[in-house]
Amino acid sequence: MEDIGKLLKNIRESKKISLYKLAEKTGLHRTSISKIENGSRNPTVENASKIAEALGKDLGIIIMKKNVVSQRLNSQYIRNIDDNINGDGIDYNLVVNAVNHCYEILAIIDNELIMSGSEQLAQLVEKANLSSIIGNIIGKGIEINSKNRFYRNRPHTYPDLLSRNESLYPNFEIKVALDKNSPKGHLAKKGNYMTFRYIIESSTLVKIWEIKFGYLDYEDFSSSNTPGDSGKTAVIKPSSLNNLTCIYYDPDISPYKRYKGLN
Repeated sequence: MEDIGKLLKNIRESKKISLYKLAEKTGLHRTSISKIENGSRNPTVENASKIAEALGKDLGIIIMKKNVVSQRLNSQYIRNIDDNINGDGIDYNLVVNAVNHCYEILAIIDNELIMSGSEQLAQLVEKANLSSIIGNIIGKGIEINSKNRFYRNRPHTYPDLLSRNESLYPNFEIKVALDKNSPKGHLAKKGNYMTFRYIIESSTLVKIWEIKFGYLDYEDFSSSNTPGDSGKTAVIKPSSLNNLTCIYYDPDISPYKRYKGLN
């Protein structure tokens, strides 16, 4: 039951429930609850369950989620790296380590949110914002693991990544989309694109099921400026997305029952 008292305290405080009120709801003395919260007394499973129930939480779920372990990219599904992408810029280790960096950061965020009594990130933010967050973290992961081959541009500046070898990888953009959606941006821009599509498992866990890479031109986007939409939108055409080189595909979590278009 290590750290469970701190977690219960965070949940209580986030719900603005006083020690007195919690003691009243559980039948436990508020001094006993205070000692559990500050770690000077280990709670029994029975008492911890009473406190969790009074806070509107399930103790089993709290314990299960107390330490969200970062997942790892299933590297057996990496493909086409050596055949289609120059190893001087983008290679197997760069892709795997960049995604694993993203998973690790997301796990850290989720742990902090859970410890504060909150839902996890995927439950808190709008999906478009979640995709943007994932893209930014992966971009940083690429920079960290590229051995100075790539570095991030300023926020909200095109392109997302700059290459030390501009002749090889000019205008390197990262685009992220949920499920079967095509990645999109505000404007159509030509350049090298790495696209990531992901699912959300059990409403909380981000899992990337597809990564593609290749060059896109203006005609590879469908652009619109629909009234009420968030400004101009440029969506990668499905045919153009399929023409990109698939460098990762996990059939175990793909939202497609039967997926076509792998290179």
